[in-house]
Amino acid sequence: MGIDRHIYQKTKYPDYKIAEEFVELQKTVLVEQIKLAHKYKKSLILHNREAKKDVLEILTNHQSLITNHSAVFHCCEPDTDLLKFAKDHKMFIGVDGDITYYKAKQEWIKTVPLEMLVLETDSPFLTPRFNRIQPAFAKATARQSEPKNIPLIAEFVARLKNISVEEVGRRTTENAQILFRL
Repeated sequence: MGIDRHIYQKTKYPDYKIAEEFVELQKTVLVEQIKLAHKYKKSLILHNREAKKDVLEILTNHQSLITNHSAVFHCCEPDTDLLKFAKDHKMFIGVDGDITYYKAKQEWIKTVPLEMLVLETDSPFLTPRFNRIQPAFAKATARQSEPKNIPLIAEFVARLKNISVEEVGRRTTENAQILFRL
């Protein structure tokens, strides 16, 4: 759930425009999803794509519905405002395969406490760099991210934080169990 303001004309759809009415609808739906998640004690997996201001405004206005450790900024962009909000509201930060090639995210993730991290794949997107350089990657299906890539992401986070991959695996598993109430 979340808000996406990404302008696809930057990528593959040159005539695509984002109607403000569509963004308003996304905001309305996000508020309703937050209410439902709170009512049914479900975790919030928050999507934010070029819409940080909108997402933080909604979360601030509905912060009483966000209980400790019940939300994650999925595929979180490296942003100090998002990190501060997550720290202040005991939320998690999702880290994906882009950590292996996105330099700004690598530096930023060093500042995120391990007890705030959960590992994700964003399948089928954001494949780790390790998979991108393997010969098998030439096939289209090999370019897709999938759950088997989680150990690669854990290994990279361990290197960035100068800790063991076992510690990353143990702690991020605990974090996921807390997030999803397992």
